[in-house]
Amino acid sequence: MDKIMVLVNKVITWIKMNFATVFGLAQAVIKALKEIATGLINLLSIFAFTASAEAIIVKVRGFFELLDGWLEIAKTWLLANVVK
Repeated sequence: MDKIMVLVNKVITWIKMNFATVFGLAQAVIKALKEIATGLINLLSIFAFTASAEAIIVKVRGFFELLDGWLEIAKTWLLANVVK
């Protein structure tokens, strides 16, 4: 019975570490999308008013930073419970 609990604990730890890795990859994708969206909005701002383009950029970047923050919190929680 003890060996089963050790095995289950190892599997749970492995799953948590892999989720943390996936969250880290998702953060990298979100950061790339944030920069791409900013670039596209800057290109589109040629045809729009500058003040409205800046407001849109702030909102889009804020949304991506919110997602990034949530993933960072989840990743930190997973790693804090695994690494001791």
